[in-house]
Order: sequence, then C-alpha cells, then structure tokens
Amino acid sequence: MKKIISIILGLFVVTSLVYLVVTESQTPGIKQAEDTTEKKQETETLPKDSLNIYYFHATARCNSCLKIEKYTKTAIETGFKEELKTKKIIFKLVNIDNPENKHFIDDFKLYTKSVIVEQIKNGKPVKWSNLDKIWDLLDNETQFSLYIQDNVKKNFDETNL
Repeated sequence: MKKIISIILGLFVVTSLVYLVVTESQTPGIKQAEDTTEKKQETETLPKDSLNIYYFHATARCNSCLKIEKYTKTAIETGFKEELKTKKIIFKLVNIDNPENKHFIDDFKLYTKSVIVEQIKNGKPVKWSNLDKIWDLLDNETQFSLYIQDNVKKNFDETNL
C-alpha cells in the first residue's frame, strides 16, 4: 500500500513540474510585452485627465484569465483607438503578484482577476469601478466587449475628456 501511495505522489510531483514548465514556456512573450509596456508608461508623461483601464491578473494564468485579457484588450483597442493614441484612455496590464503592485489589492478591493476603470482628474484618482460582470460574460465575446465598451464610454463621458 505504501508503495502505491509513493508512486501516486511521485506521478503527481512529475505532472506538476511538467505543467509548470509548459505554462511558463507559453507566457514569456506576454510577460515581456507587459513588462515593457509598464516601464514605457512609467517613463512617459501622462495627461492630468484620463481614464485608466486596468486588467489585474496573477502570475499563474488559466485559460479564462487569458481570455479576459484578450477580450478586454480587443474591446478597448477597437472601441477607443483615438483615445488610446491621445492617452485620454490608458490600458494597463498589472500583475498583482509583483510586490510593487500589491497596494492595488487594497486600493481597488480586489478579490479575483479584475477589470477596473479609474477616472483621473488633475492627476488624481476621483472614481473607480470594478467591471465584475466580466466573469458572467466570458462565454460570449460580443456581450463581453459591449459591456467593457459601454462602461468605458460611461466613465469617459463622466470625466468630460
């Protein structure tokens, strides 16, 4: 009996390691692009009035998490090209597992992967909203995109950008 349990545990460890290696090898391009984007945005002068759209994720990412990122990015890029170009809308990917990003958990009361829309006026945050229906709309890209775009437009209009 001990031998069977040892074999099962050994298989579990090997399977876990294989999963970890495969998962890590699939995301370096995304992580690299994310790191580059964050550093580039930090060094650029940002406008005093803008709308920040954040996608908060962890280091370990499931298919649903990757789908949320893809759908959100597509919705923002297709619905707000000019606003992105002029930096009236800024889209940021943020890994909350990075120590420098931990404050966002308290700032936005995060409890899972989330899309947050934050209004900035005179360089200071004035209002934010968590688009928490993203999980309910994950199986319908069209509805997901409309939900994102409608909420971004509503917040954009409120900030009078």
